[in-house]
Amino acid sequence: MSEDLVLFEKSPEISTLTLNRPHVYNAVSYAMLERLRDILSELESDLPRVVIVAANGKGFCGGVDLKESREADAAFANRRVTLMHEVLSRLRRLPSPVVMAIEGVAAGLGAELAISGDIRIASPSARFGYPEPRVAVPSPAHHLVNLIGLARAQEMLLTARWVEAEEARQWGLATRIADDPLAAAQEVAAELMKLSPL
Repeated sequence: MSEDLVLFEKSPEISTLTLNRPHVYNAVSYAMLERLRDILSELESDLPRVVIVAANGKGFCGGVDLKESREADAAFANRRVTLMHEVLSRLRRLPSPVVMAIEGVAAGLGAELAISGDIRIASPSARFGYPEPRVAVPSPAHHLVNLIGLARAQEMLLTARWVEAEEARQWGLATRIADDPLAAAQEVAAELMKLSPL
């Protein structure tokens, strides 16, 4: 069921989205994108004070589901890219503060999801990367450029190298590092709840 792909705990105070395909490092399928779009619609119509985005398993998100990509025709690929951009854009425009809990790998679309949060808490084992040059797939870059600057974004996008947690924090991909990113995200959310909602 699509509801199992992204778990959603809704609350008027702190709502939590959890990517839930741990057996494939939460690789994003089309059905998962549809589920994220539906959750965002629900959040937009009934805003919580804070949103936390986390993931089950050892990796935050390994990117687009490559198995699904290999089996896709051009029309499906275009629909998926359009939906992917819609989800990222709506997540970034959400009026509620979005706190990311990033454990392990955040690759490609996973990195884009991770940097879509307003506050990004990474584990010491977190690593960010855009492996698209290895598979000849273009990657959206404008938000990455805005976040870390053109030179660093070019290095990531052209070389496909990994940026480990501490360097990610120095660059601004991550806001801070915590041994337990989800617990730290929940603490940040609790602190945000004490502030003015306006």
